[in-house]
Amino acid sequence: MQGRPIRIATRACSPSVSRCGCGSPCCSPNLAEAVAEGRGKAQAETLRRTKKETIARRLNVEDLLAGSSIDTDGDEERVPGVELRIGDLVVVEAGEVIPGDGDVVEGIATVDESAITGESAPVIRESGGDFSAVTGGTTVLSDRIVVKITTKPANPLWIE
Repeated sequence: MQGRPIRIATRACSPSVSRCGCGSPCCSPNLAEAVAEGRGKAQAETLRRTKKETIARRLNVEDLLAGSSIDTDGDEERVPGVELRIGDLVVVEAGEVIPGDGDVVEGIATVDESAITGESAPVIRESGGDFSAVTGGTTVLSDRIVVKITTKPANPLWIE
């Protein structure tokens, strides 16, 4: 029996089988790249939404300039994270999301940066030195830190 060979197109191609040529995404030579790009976009959108919904505990700078300590309670006001400005000081405690990119100016804490780096192990962030930078949208797992905002939270450089 001669004629054209029968080709069965399948939507569930296996990586171990040669590509069937059906045109589905699984037959694309860049499947892994497409999956990684899709995941990256989804994670960026999740972080963008988290940062918009985060309530920041901004410190009242006038009280601090008048001689109060950063540790003094009652110097905070709760504001949406998107209202923060460069130079604002915010308090972040265990279980809270860091509202914007910045530097730790007081304290030491364990931070979950897995949403940004993919690394499952938490990292230690402390004031001064090489380990003071924190990224908005990450979560403080332990202790308490004071963060000085260094970028406008609504427009982080890495999400644009």
